[in-house]
Amino acid sequence: MRSAATEAQIRVLLDAIQKAYAEGRDDEANRLLAQAKSLAPNHEAVLNAMAIAALRAGNVPAARQLLEKSLERNPNVAGLWANLASACRSMGDIPAERAALDRALALAPNDYLAHLQKAELHEKLGEIREACGAFQTAMSCAPPADQVPPNIGARLNHGIELLRAQAAQLDQHLDAALASTRAQYDSKPSSRFERGLAAMLGKTRVFVSQATFLQIPELPALPFLATDQFPWLSMLEAQTDALAGEVSALLSEHPEGLVPAVDFQVVSGEPWQALNHSLSWARYDLWKDGLPVEAAVSHCPVLKAAIEQLPLADMPGNAPNVYLSVLQPGMAIPGHTGATNARALVHLPLVTPGPCRLRVGPEIRFYENGRAYVFDDTIENEAINESSSPQVVLVFDIWNPLLTESERALVRQTFVTLPGFTGTKSVFAGRL
Repeated sequence: MRSAATEAQIRVLLDAIQKAYAEGRDDEANRLLAQAKSLAPNHEAVLNAMAIAALRAGNVPAARQLLEKSLERNPNVAGLWANLASACRSMGDIPAERAALDRALALAPNDYLAHLQKAELHEKLGEIREACGAFQTAMSCAPPADQVPPNIGARLNHGIELLRAQAAQLDQHLDAALASTRAQYDSKPSSRFERGLAAMLGKTRVFVSQATFLQIPELPALPFLATDQFPWLSMLEAQTDALAGEVSALLSEHPEGLVPAVDFQVVSGEPWQALNHSLSWARYDLWKDGLPVEAAVSHCPVLKAAIEQLPLADMPGNAPNVYLSVLQPGMAIPGHTGATNARALVHLPLVTPGPCRLRVGPEIRFYENGRAYVFDDTIENEAINESSSPQVVLVFDIWNPLLTESERALVRQTFVTLPGFTGTKSVFAGRL
């Protein structure tokens, strides 16, 4: 029986051997291995280290023999079985490789390297479906990409490509199988089914409502709301030219009203840091925390009258908020989510100088002057100005039309009450 001191000494030597190999100091690793072997030639960990040295030297049969000897002494070490599987692979012994991998995974079900090798074995044998399942498991168990060695990362990337190829084949297969059903119900397309199918095939992901403040459960997460349920919207769109004229004059003659749209003490992530305290994305408040900004709307009588006719979200001290969003050319508003799904946002483009787009969840809309969009901003959304001039959009909030009257009243009273308790001016302060 080995003493605790000897055991500790062996562990120190093994750690040093591993480090020497990692740093390319093979001679030093071999010297340390000889020292460990002299201390405990039959220690399972020493036998494993000797096997690894044999594999590195190309002596696969010797490595396999050493690993089998180590497993005779301790059959409950997953790493030994995984190393034995590698030796068997090099010798072309597929049944032994499969058996060793099964033993390794029985002992360590989350060992991503063993799952990866099992996936590669399935692929080699033409068992593509099984290979895809094993690759998916390996990826789900793997550490973050920056912690994966480059050679292992390349093998995982191959798995990703295989999964994509299989998904593309499945996509074609399902397209053919669904063609007649889609044609039968062509007048009633199911966009939510198509989004779900796309997510299943790995072409996109399912976006959910993620309010940063108040989340109302059980409201459908609809990226864009059908505009035909807002009859007043067409009347607003019809005034686009007049509104754009007033707004252009306001921005030209009174630019002092422009403030950074992102103005936080602390932001995380490079895209937000670039926008913080910057007029690259600016806002010009017209209504703020439920009240008109007279210094702004006094110059825009048509705009003021139009806004006063809108069914805005009325939360005294908090909403409505109406503003001009001014996004400079080449700038992007990163993906983010809003404060509450009790409201919806309306975007009415007034100045669209070129390609500008809005993404909400998986759906993309291209801005056109005078064409409004209503969307749930608690679903991840982003906007990009790909033109060579500033883009101007009129933005305002309305109630989510799926809320009942009693729910609106409860939300309204909650938002009216909270600032007095928290000491903040508005629940929307410091939130996008």
